[in-house]
Amino acid sequence: MRNKLLTTTSSLAATLIGVNAPSPLIDLDKILTIVADTYDYTTSIDDERQFNDSNLAEPLEIFAQLLRKQYRQRAHVLAISCGAGWEANFLMARGSDIVGIDTSAEVLQRARNRVPGGKFLQMDIQNLHFPPEETFDAVWSTRTLIHVPPALVVDLLASWKRVLKPGGILGLGVNIGERNGWETNEAMSELPMFYHYFADGELEEALEAAGYQVVEKARITSKSNSAESRNFFVFAQRSDTSLDKIIYSQYVQYDEHEKRRTVQPEDLEPVIALLLHAGSLTSKEQTNLCLLYDQLTLRDRADGNRYKLAAQKLKLHLQTPETFFTEDFDVWLAMGKLHLKLAQYPQVTLCLEQALRLRPDHFATLMRLSYAYDGVKNFDKAIAIAHTAERLPEQSRVSNEEKAELYHALGHSYIDRSLSANNEVSVQDREKGDYYMQLACSMGKYGYMYIACLASIYNETKRFSETIQLFDTFIENEKIRIDEKLENALYFYRAEAGIGTDRYAHALGYLAHCERYARANRDWDALAHVKLYQIRTELKRKDVGELSPDEIRSHLSVLYEHEPSPFVAESFKLDRENVISILSAFYLINQSLNEQVLPDNVDEILAEAIYYLEKMYERGEERELNLLIFADNPGAVPGELYKFNCRLHLFRFDEVGTDLTEREMHQFRVWAILALTGEAPASTLSAITFAMGRFSHEGYTIYFYDPKRVWPTFVRKSLNEFFVDSIEEIAQFTYVNMLYDKARDYLSSTRIPGLSAMDITLSEQSSSNIDLLPIEEEVR
Repeated sequence: MRNKLLTTTSSLAATLIGVNAPSPLIDLDKILTIVADTYDYTTSIDDERQFNDSNLAEPLEIFAQLLRKQYRQRAHVLAISCGAGWEANFLMARGSDIVGIDTSAEVLQRARNRVPGGKFLQMDIQNLHFPPEETFDAVWSTRTLIHVPPALVVDLLASWKRVLKPGGILGLGVNIGERNGWETNEAMSELPMFYHYFADGELEEALEAAGYQVVEKARITSKSNSAESRNFFVFAQRSDTSLDKIIYSQYVQYDEHEKRRTVQPEDLEPVIALLLHAGSLTSKEQTNLCLLYDQLTLRDRADGNRYKLAAQKLKLHLQTPETFFTEDFDVWLAMGKLHLKLAQYPQVTLCLEQALRLRPDHFATLMRLSYAYDGVKNFDKAIAIAHTAERLPEQSRVSNEEKAELYHALGHSYIDRSLSANNEVSVQDREKGDYYMQLACSMGKYGYMYIACLASIYNETKRFSETIQLFDTFIENEKIRIDEKLENALYFYRAEAGIGTDRYAHALGYLAHCERYARANRDWDALAHVKLYQIRTELKRKDVGELSPDEIRSHLSVLYEHEPSPFVAESFKLDRENVISILSAFYLINQSLNEQVLPDNVDEILAEAIYYLEKMYERGEERELNLLIFADNPGAVPGELYKFNCRLHLFRFDEVGTDLTEREMHQFRVWAILALTGEAPASTLSAITFAMGRFSHEGYTIYFYDPKRVWPTFVRKSLNEFFVDSIEEIAQFTYVNMLYDKARDYLSSTRIPGLSAMDITLSEQSSSNIDLLPIEEEVR
């Protein structure tokens, strides 16, 4: 059977794909996504039995009694990871009003059916997206923290304080034992699950560190308990203590010369612990917690794991106006800057719009808001905001360096808009983009630093020869040779230009220079960028369908080894995941798909390959799958061909090669030819056979379904590889090949799809520091 997909003699149990891929250890978003997927697949409908077997009634009764003792009226309770609603139902029957959250839409619907009086929302435990005015008297959560890495437990618990009223009750259920890490087992259908069972006293210590006071404990024996594990429940109150300003001021010193607050690198963990331990934080104190975690990432950049862990903790504590209220301009500006460093553009716009409302003429806010609008692809607003900053009355007080950054933002936004506009407007915007970026390069004594950004927009608009000329002109410049980071950026864009001009060996040479820089400076995100570009270059040199299993394993191993931090643009992370999915799919296709006899498990192979290729569309990649069909009776095309989500283009046999179909025949690379009635004349069959031979030699995939055997025997014998026995086979094989063509087109791009020059520029700014804010009653 002729098929474009990769062939391999290996089994489906590939070393580096699927459940056997290296699993995340500190990326909380990824960990909880995998855990939720496994639960979705394995959770039994018989959840009542599971509820009863767990003996949850006893700890729930203790929790309900604590609520009755503390609140005369019905307590407002948040059930985190509420599941199918059994625990919510129990608490509601005992006088509480319930809001339940879970990530699974299916179990939430079961919860709504079971508890009609409750409110159930799809929400992540690490991002409690409640408005600032909605807080709870109590929070209940069981079977949640056992899936959270121990290094993140304190910060997760501290982040929950935002939705729990001071003095509110927190009820937690965990397992005591030694289970810790990823595993698979038969009970979970061999799907991956992350477990963290607690040591004796560990949960109590975490609660105290996160600003809670333990009020009661309960050890519960369930029918499912083993000797290695015990159910353990702790009930705690959110502390109402404020930050100890005296101790805080011992760590945070005001530098009169620099006019800024500083913390010694070795004091970052103690002052962070002090803030986490406080029961309540003011808006500036909450902001400083985030800023201190940002400083921790800068301190720990040399250690990849510590750097990524600090970034994960920073994400847990960042706020937006949707979850946090303050009328403090400095808070919103700082929050906006931090979200910008994490390339979280929607959150940046929310924060900076609040800052701009409080100070409409603030130059730095306008400039960063322009970046944010560009990041969410609102180029008109990005340009308008930047021009507003350009026209501010106090322009005389704006430094040349600040003006250069403004012109740099305008240059990027005009270029980005030019790529989405019609021809006339596109040319005008590109000229304006060039003008403003060149203006940025000429501003002030540091204007030369924007030369790499000029190269970036040349590449973004496929003017690779201009990038090459720029590189040759400036790479020996003394200022650039001194600035190692700028020099490396020019090498990176020169490599990108090499990829764009099909000079792959040159591109790999320039990327090797970038790799040496990244390793020498322990810049792990830069290294992740380089590694992805190196693999993309190799995939342009050699079609993914021609790679050996060993080559694919090697590429996957590199991608898994160099995982980016949260500071990297989302478009980069999505592309990395898409490339992994494509490589995983091609690894799964068996060698025998190119042979005459299909393997017995071909359906499993294709289903798993389709699963990985479809992941791209789940991540937001545009889905455009087109199948060209020629049939002797288009009205009789079986429904099986409609079951996959693709667009069918139907024509009659006698329309093959006519003006009506010539464009489609060249445009769509996967065909199905259906002889459904067996009544086609010989001349029509001859024309179809000729077209098939012509286009198949150009790499098109064509399948024939001929149940009436209208094609002559000699044609069937000579073209046997194109004939299939059923409509089901055509439906499956054409769908796989359409996905393949889209994957190949995806890999053909020079720059990462969706990654703009602005993303690359901002990712290079994540090493900048943001000053701590003054807090009330701090000791100076």
